[in-house]
Amino acid sequence: ARVLRRMWSTFKAKAFVMFVTAQVLEQVVEVSGTNDYPEPARSFVNTLGFSNLDFLAYVPAECMYPEATFYTKLVIKTVGPLVACLFMWMPALCLLVMKLHLNMFDRRNHERRAQLDQSIQHWSTVAIYASTVFLELILPSVSTTIAQTFMCEEIGGKKFLREHLIHSCKHSDERSWWVSYATGMGFVYPV
Repeated sequence: ARVLRRMWSTFKAKAFVMFVTAQVLEQVVEVSGTNDYPEPARSFVNTLGFSNLDFLAYVPAECMYPEATFYTKLVIKTVGPLVACLFMWMPALCLLVMKLHLNMFDRRNHERRAQLDQSIQHWSTVAIYASTVFLELILPSVSTTIAQTFMCEEIGGKKFLREHLIHSCKHSDERSWWVSYATGMGFVYPV
């Protein structure tokens, strides 16, 4: 049994490394905008697209909101995971509120307080694990979208956002705001 547990642990670690490598390779192609690999490698990288964990690839923002732009996608991909993490922490937070209520109105119930402490500890551990794994898995996709905010392409002497050519890269208040937002999220996610 111990040997099987060790083998399973080794397999999980190697599978995780392979999955993250697949994410990185797929993101390199997405950021560079080209897939100039020779044919066996090109097909291999194309099959790695499943590892991107980009739900907006399956349900584009434009389907939900027809006026959506690249900046809408940026907000969804940066705020959405934080909201998902908040939901992962809800059981622990609800139990913490229950404990605070118990401390304020029923100080003598030591048995219930001990049960709540144990439940808070359990759900906090679950939330830490789940949110860490979730954020680790979506990090390449979110980081790529953040990086795409800074990628401009010159067309006819003018610079436009590569991901959505209707947005100009020339200095404006709107562009400055989105660059600041992406910079801030660049510190939130990768760091």
